[in-house]
Amino acid sequence: FPCVPMAPSLAVDLQLLEFIHLLLLRHSPNQTAWCDAMETFLDGMKYKLRLNDSLWDHFNNLFHWYQVLTVLAQDHI
Repeated sequence: FPCVPMAPSLAVDLQLLEFIHLLLLRHSPNQTAWCDAMETFLDGMKYKLRLNDSLWDHFNNLFHWYQVLTVLAQDHI
């Protein structure tokens, strides 16, 4: 995208975002639980996220803009 930040704090594959979108359509939308589970899973694999805020703070913003771009792309087609 032409407006990508120079030093993004979180990068997520678009296919994973689509999976989460489909999951949340079929389940009560609970991004907090999903992010907590992901942080616990990564911690168990000894990955440490170097974020000042929680994963939820970053993911919530990222997922919002993913949904906006998806809607705009569908409207454009």
